[in-house]
Amino acid sequence: MSNNVLVFIEGEEGHVCEDSKSILKEGRRLADEMGGTLVGATHRESILKDQLNSTELDECWELPLGMTDDPCGQLAGLALAELAKNIQARLILAAHTMLGESVLATAAASLGGTFFSSCREISIKDANFNIHRITCGGKVDEIRTLVSSVCLGTIIPSGTGRKRFTGNKSVEYREMLTLIKGAVPEITGEFKAPPDEIDLTEAEFIVAIGGGVGDRKGYDMAARFASLLGATLGGSRIAVDRGFLPNSRLIGLTGHEVAPKIYIGIGISGAPHHLNGIRDAKVIIGINKDPNAPLLKAADIAVVGDAYTILPALIEELGGEL
Repeated sequence: MSNNVLVFIEGEEGHVCEDSKSILKEGRRLADEMGGTLVGATHRESILKDQLNSTELDECWELPLGMTDDPCGQLAGLALAELAKNIQARLILAAHTMLGESVLATAAASLGGTFFSSCREISIKDANFNIHRITCGGKVDEIRTLVSSVCLGTIIPSGTGRKRFTGNKSVEYREMLTLIKGAVPEITGEFKAPPDEIDLTEAEFIVAIGGGVGDRKGYDMAARFASLLGATLGGSRIAVDRGFLPNSRLIGLTGHEVAPKIYIGIGISGAPHHLNGIRDAKVIIGINKDPNAPLLKAADIAVVGDAYTILPALIEELGGEL
Protein backbone atom coordinates (compact mmCIF):
# COMPACT_ATOMS: atom_id res chain seq x y z
CA MET A 1 0.00 0.00 0.00
CA SER A 2 1.42 3.35 -1.08
CA ASN A 3 1.06 6.69 0.72
CA ASN A 4 -1.11 8.33 -1.93
CA VAL A 5 -3.96 10.63 -0.92
CA LEU A 6 -7.23 10.67 -2.87
CA VAL A 7 -9.63 13.62 -2.59
CA PHE A 8 -13.22 13.66 -3.85
CA ILE A 9 -13.78 17.16 -5.31
CA GLU A 10 -17.19 18.80 -5.61
CA GLY A 11 -17.80 21.25 -8.43
CA GLU A 12 -20.26 24.07 -9.00
CA GLU A 13 -20.77 25.76 -12.38
CA GLY A 14 -17.40 24.49 -13.57
CA HIS A 15 -15.45 25.67 -10.51
CA VAL A 16 -14.14 23.85 -7.45
CA CYS A 17 -16.53 24.36 -4.50
CA GLU A 18 -15.17 26.40 -1.59
CA ASP A 19 -15.40 23.47 0.84
CA SER A 20 -13.44 21.23 -1.54
CA LYS A 21 -10.74 23.89 -1.89
CA SER A 22 -10.11 23.70 1.85
CA ILE A 23 -9.94 19.88 1.74
CA LEU A 24 -7.53 19.97 -1.19
CA LYS A 25 -5.16 22.09 0.88
CA GLU A 26 -5.36 19.53 3.68
CA GLY A 27 -4.80 16.73 1.17
CA ARG A 28 -1.70 18.44 -0.20
CA ARG A 29 -0.26 18.86 3.28
CA LEU A 30 -0.87 15.23 4.20
CA ALA A 31 0.40 13.86 0.88
CA ASP A 32 3.64 15.82 1.31
CA GLU A 33 3.98 14.64 4.90
CA MET A 34 3.40 11.03 3.86
CA GLY A 35 5.67 11.30 0.81
CA GLY A 36 2.85 10.36 -1.56
CA THR A 37 0.91 11.72 -4.52
CA LEU A 38 -2.22 13.89 -4.30
CA VAL A 39 -4.93 12.56 -6.61
CA GLY A 40 -8.35 14.10 -7.23
CA ALA A 41 -11.61 12.60 -8.44
CA THR A 42 -14.73 14.44 -9.59
CA HIS A 43 -18.04 13.84 -11.34
CA ARG A 44 -17.94 14.09 -15.13
CA GLU A 45 -18.07 17.68 -16.45
CA SER A 46 -18.56 19.17 -12.97
CA ILE A 47 -15.27 21.13 -13.07
CA LEU A 48 -13.56 22.79 -16.03
CA LYS A 49 -10.18 21.20 -16.61
CA ASP A 50 -8.25 24.50 -16.53
CA GLN A 51 -9.69 25.20 -13.06
CA LEU A 52 -7.67 22.28 -11.67
CA ASN A 53 -4.25 23.66 -12.61
CA SER A 54 -4.03 25.83 -9.48
CA THR A 55 -5.19 23.17 -7.02
CA GLU A 56 -1.74 21.58 -6.40
CA LEU A 57 -3.10 18.20 -7.52
CA ASP A 58 -0.67 15.78 -9.15
CA GLU A 59 -3.41 14.18 -11.22
CA CYS A 60 -7.21 14.16 -11.43
CA TRP A 61 -9.61 11.49 -12.58
CA GLU A 62 -13.03 12.18 -14.08
CA LEU A 63 -15.57 9.62 -12.87
CA PRO A 64 -17.68 8.05 -15.63
CA LEU A 65 -20.96 9.68 -14.60
CA GLY A 66 -22.33 13.16 -14.02
CA MET A 67 -24.11 14.71 -11.04
CA THR A 68 -27.53 14.22 -12.64
CA ASP A 69 -26.78 10.50 -13.03
CA ASP A 70 -25.77 10.18 -9.39
CA PRO A 71 -27.49 12.80 -7.19
CA CYS A 72 -26.90 10.91 -3.95
CA GLY A 73 -23.30 9.88 -4.64
CA GLN A 74 -23.56 6.10 -4.17
CA LEU A 75 -22.30 5.31 -7.67
CA ALA A 76 -19.49 7.82 -7.28
CA GLY A 77 -18.58 6.02 -4.05
CA LEU A 78 -18.27 2.71 -5.90
CA ALA A 79 -16.18 4.34 -8.62
CA LEU A 80 -14.01 6.05 -6.01
CA ALA A 81 -13.36 2.71 -4.33
CA GLU A 82 -12.20 1.20 -7.64
CA LEU A 83 -9.95 4.21 -8.23
CA ALA A 84 -8.52 3.97 -4.70
CA LYS A 85 -7.55 0.36 -5.36
CA ASN A 86 -5.97 1.31 -8.68
CA ILE A 87 -3.77 4.09 -7.27
CA GLN A 88 -3.26 2.34 -3.93
CA ALA A 89 -4.57 5.24 -1.88
CA ARG A 90 -4.02 5.01 1.85
CA LEU A 91 -6.04 8.10 2.74
CA ILE A 92 -9.30 9.25 1.10
CA LEU A 93 -10.79 12.66 1.92
CA ALA A 94 -13.89 14.70 1.11
CA ALA A 95 -15.59 17.81 2.46
CA HIS A 96 -18.10 17.38 5.28
CA THR A 97 -21.17 17.80 3.07
CA MET A 98 -24.14 15.54 2.43
CA LEU A 99 -22.61 14.46 -0.89
CA GLY A 100 -19.13 13.95 0.58
CA GLU A 101 -20.55 11.84 3.42
CA SER A 102 -22.50 9.63 1.03
CA VAL A 103 -19.61 9.13 -1.41
CA LEU A 104 -17.06 8.20 1.27
CA ALA A 105 -19.46 5.98 3.25
CA THR A 106 -20.14 3.96 0.10
CA ALA A 107 -16.45 3.83 -0.78
CA ALA A 108 -15.56 2.67 2.74
CA ALA A 109 -18.09 -0.17 2.59
CA SER A 110 -16.71 -1.29 -0.77
CA LEU A 111 -13.07 -1.06 0.31
CA GLY A 112 -13.46 -2.38 3.84
CA GLY A 113 -11.74 0.78 5.08
CA THR A 114 -12.43 2.80 8.24
CA PHE A 115 -14.61 5.87 7.77
CA PHE A 116 -14.63 8.89 10.10
CA SER A 117 -17.25 11.60 9.70
CA SER A 118 -17.04 15.27 10.79
CA CYS A 119 -13.27 15.41 11.32
CA ARG A 120 -11.66 18.64 12.47
CA GLU A 121 -8.20 17.48 11.46
CA ILE A 122 -6.29 14.38 10.44
CA SER A 123 -2.63 14.15 11.37
CA ILE A 124 0.06 11.50 11.11
CA LYS A 125 2.22 10.13 13.91
CA ASP A 126 4.44 7.06 13.76
CA ALA A 127 2.87 6.09 10.40
CA ASN A 128 -0.60 6.02 12.01
CA PHE A 129 -3.51 8.40 11.53
CA ASN A 130 -4.72 10.59 14.40
CA ILE A 131 -8.31 11.66 13.78
CA HIS A 132 -9.48 14.74 15.67
CA ARG A 133 -13.27 14.95 15.97
CA ILE A 134 -15.75 17.00 17.98
CA THR A 135 -18.84 14.96 18.89
CA CYS A 136 -21.97 15.07 21.06
CA GLY A 137 -23.12 18.44 19.78
CA GLY A 138 -19.71 20.02 20.27
CA LYS A 139 -19.35 18.94 23.90
CA VAL A 140 -16.82 16.13 23.42
CA ASP A 141 -13.39 16.59 21.87
CA GLU A 142 -11.80 13.28 20.89
CA ILE A 143 -8.69 12.05 19.12
CA ARG A 144 -8.63 8.51 17.78
CA THR A 145 -5.58 6.67 16.48
CA LEU A 146 -6.12 4.42 13.48
CA VAL A 147 -3.74 1.61 12.59
CA SER A 148 -5.19 0.55 9.25
CA SER A 149 -4.31 0.27 5.60
CA VAL A 150 -7.06 2.63 4.38
CA CYS A 151 -8.53 5.64 6.21
CA LEU A 152 -11.49 7.64 4.89
CA GLY A 153 -12.65 10.92 6.41
CA THR A 154 -14.87 13.90 5.73
CA ILE A 155 -13.28 17.08 7.08
CA ILE A 156 -15.09 20.19 8.28
CA PRO A 157 -13.51 23.02 6.25
CA SER A 158 -11.43 25.52 8.19
CA GLY A 159 -9.97 28.93 7.48
CA THR A 160 -11.45 32.38 7.03
CA GLY A 161 -13.28 33.60 3.96
CA ARG A 162 -13.01 32.26 0.45
CA LYS A 163 -10.07 29.93 -0.23
CA ARG A 164 -7.57 30.80 -2.96
CA PHE A 165 -4.97 28.58 -4.55
CA THR A 166 -1.52 29.95 -5.30
CA GLY A 167 -0.06 27.10 -7.37
CA ASN A 168 -0.07 26.91 -11.15
CA LYS A 169 0.93 23.62 -12.72
CA SER A 170 -0.66 21.50 -15.38
CA VAL A 171 -2.64 18.68 -13.78
CA GLU A 172 -2.64 15.33 -15.54
CA TYR A 173 -6.32 14.75 -16.28
CA ARG A 174 -7.59 11.22 -16.85
CA GLU A 175 -10.95 9.72 -17.66
CA MET A 176 -11.96 6.74 -15.59
CA LEU A 177 -13.67 4.24 -17.89
CA THR A 178 -14.25 1.53 -15.31
CA LEU A 179 -17.77 0.18 -15.54
CA ILE A 180 -19.75 0.74 -12.37
CA LYS A 181 -21.60 -2.22 -10.97
CA GLY A 182 -25.27 -1.32 -10.80
CA ALA A 183 -27.66 0.62 -12.97
CA VAL A 184 -27.56 4.40 -13.23
CA PRO A 185 -30.77 5.64 -11.57
CA GLU A 186 -33.35 7.53 -13.59
CA ILE A 187 -34.62 10.76 -12.05
CA THR A 188 -38.40 10.87 -12.49
CA GLY A 189 -39.08 13.98 -10.46
CA GLU A 190 -37.67 16.47 -7.98
CA PHE A 191 -39.08 18.10 -4.87
CA LYS A 192 -37.89 20.83 -2.53
CA ALA A 193 -37.43 19.75 1.07
CA PRO A 194 -39.20 21.81 3.77
CA PRO A 195 -36.80 24.37 5.30
CA ASP A 196 -36.99 22.75 8.74
CA GLU A 197 -35.72 19.48 7.28
CA ILE A 198 -32.71 20.96 5.49
CA ASP A 199 -29.32 20.47 7.14
CA LEU A 200 -27.84 23.82 8.20
CA THR A 201 -24.67 23.14 6.21
CA GLU A 202 -26.78 22.83 3.05
CA ALA A 203 -29.21 25.70 3.68
CA GLU A 204 -29.10 28.68 1.34
CA PHE A 205 -31.20 30.93 3.60
CA ILE A 206 -30.84 30.88 7.39
CA VAL A 207 -32.62 32.76 10.19
CA ALA A 208 -30.76 32.41 13.51
CA ILE A 209 -31.86 33.39 17.02
CA GLY A 210 -29.86 34.24 20.12
CA GLY A 211 -30.21 35.60 23.64
CA GLY A 212 -32.31 38.55 22.47
CA VAL A 213 -35.13 36.11 21.72
CA GLY A 214 -35.61 35.18 25.33
CA ASP A 215 -38.94 33.38 25.60
CA ARG A 216 -41.38 31.14 23.75
CA LYS A 217 -43.21 34.11 22.22
CA GLY A 218 -39.99 35.38 20.70
CA TYR A 219 -39.10 31.94 19.40
CA ASP A 220 -42.56 31.50 17.85
CA MET A 221 -42.25 34.85 16.08
CA ALA A 222 -38.78 34.00 14.74
CA ALA A 223 -40.00 30.58 13.57
CA ARG A 224 -42.99 32.19 11.84
CA PHE A 225 -40.71 34.74 10.15
CA ALA A 226 -38.35 32.00 8.96
CA SER A 227 -41.29 29.97 7.63
CA LEU A 228 -42.66 32.92 5.63
CA LEU A 229 -39.22 33.47 4.10
CA GLY A 230 -38.65 29.78 3.38
CA ALA A 231 -35.54 29.91 5.57
CA THR A 232 -34.00 27.25 7.79
CA LEU A 233 -34.00 28.11 11.50
CA GLY A 234 -30.80 27.92 13.55
CA GLY A 235 -29.35 29.64 16.58
CA SER A 236 -26.52 30.38 18.95
CA ARG A 237 -25.51 28.33 21.99
CA ILE A 238 -27.86 30.20 24.33
CA ALA A 239 -30.90 29.37 22.15
CA VAL A 240 -29.95 25.69 22.30
CA ASP A 241 -29.25 25.72 26.04
CA ARG A 242 -32.64 27.33 26.70
CA GLY A 243 -34.30 24.44 24.88
CA PHE A 244 -35.70 26.41 21.94
CA LEU A 245 -33.57 24.48 19.43
CA PRO A 246 -31.90 21.05 19.33
CA ASN A 247 -28.12 20.68 19.10
CA SER A 248 -28.49 19.92 15.39
CA ARG A 249 -29.50 23.58 14.88
CA LEU A 250 -26.48 25.09 16.65
CA ILE A 251 -24.37 27.48 14.56
CA GLY A 252 -20.74 28.14 15.53
CA LEU A 253 -17.42 26.39 15.99
CA THR A 254 -18.97 23.92 18.45
CA GLY A 255 -21.91 23.30 16.12
CA HIS A 256 -22.21 23.87 12.38
CA GLU A 257 -20.16 26.18 10.21
CA VAL A 258 -22.60 27.45 7.59
CA ALA A 259 -22.31 29.20 4.22
CA PRO A 260 -25.80 30.36 3.19
CA LYS A 261 -26.51 32.94 0.53
CA ILE A 262 -28.31 35.00 3.19
CA TYR A 263 -27.96 34.78 6.98
CA ILE A 264 -30.24 36.80 9.31
CA GLY A 265 -29.20 36.88 12.97
CA ILE A 266 -31.92 38.03 15.38
CA GLY A 267 -30.98 38.94 18.94
CA ILE A 268 -27.50 37.45 18.52
CA SER A 269 -24.67 39.48 20.04
CA GLY A 270 -22.00 37.79 17.93
CA ALA A 271 -19.52 35.89 20.09
CA PRO A 272 -16.30 34.93 18.23
CA HIS A 273 -17.22 31.24 17.99
CA HIS A 274 -20.55 32.15 16.36
CA LEU A 275 -19.05 34.69 13.96
CA ASN A 276 -16.51 32.08 12.87
CA GLY A 277 -19.40 29.75 12.13
CA ILE A 278 -20.99 32.23 9.65
CA ARG A 279 -17.84 33.66 8.07
CA ASP A 280 -18.60 32.09 4.68
CA ALA A 281 -22.14 33.49 4.45
CA LYS A 282 -22.56 35.59 1.30
CA VAL A 283 -24.75 38.26 2.97
CA ILE A 284 -25.06 38.77 6.74
CA ILE A 285 -28.00 40.71 8.20
CA GLY A 286 -28.00 41.48 11.91
CA ILE A 287 -30.94 42.59 14.07
CA ASN A 288 -30.07 43.68 17.61
CA LYS A 289 -31.06 46.48 19.98
CA ASP A 290 -27.40 46.96 20.97
CA PRO A 291 -25.69 49.08 18.27
CA ASN A 292 -22.30 47.87 19.52
CA ALA A 293 -23.11 44.17 19.13
CA PRO A 294 -20.22 42.45 17.29
CA LEU A 295 -22.67 40.83 14.85
CA LEU A 296 -23.88 44.26 13.69
CA LYS A 297 -20.31 45.36 13.11
CA ALA A 298 -19.66 42.25 11.01
CA ALA A 299 -22.97 42.47 9.14
CA ASP A 300 -23.51 43.68 5.59
CA ILE A 301 -26.84 45.10 6.75
CA ALA A 302 -27.26 46.14 10.41
CA VAL A 303 -30.70 46.80 11.91
CA VAL A 304 -30.73 48.39 15.38
CA GLY A 305 -33.92 47.58 17.25
CA ASP A 306 -35.76 45.19 19.54
CA ALA A 307 -36.66 41.84 17.97
CA TYR A 308 -40.09 41.97 19.65
CA THR A 309 -40.88 45.16 17.74
CA ILE A 310 -39.22 44.34 14.42
CA LEU A 311 -40.41 40.74 13.97
CA PRO A 312 -44.16 41.52 14.10
CA ALA A 313 -43.67 44.27 11.51
CA LEU A 314 -41.70 41.94 9.22
CA ILE A 315 -44.27 39.16 9.57
CA GLU A 316 -47.10 41.57 8.73
CA GLU A 317 -45.16 42.88 5.72
CA LEU A 318 -44.77 39.31 4.46
CA GLY A 319 -48.53 38.75 4.73
CA GLY A 320 -48.41 36.53 7.79
CA GLU A 321 -50.15 36.54 11.12
CA LEU A 322 -48.80 36.09 14.65
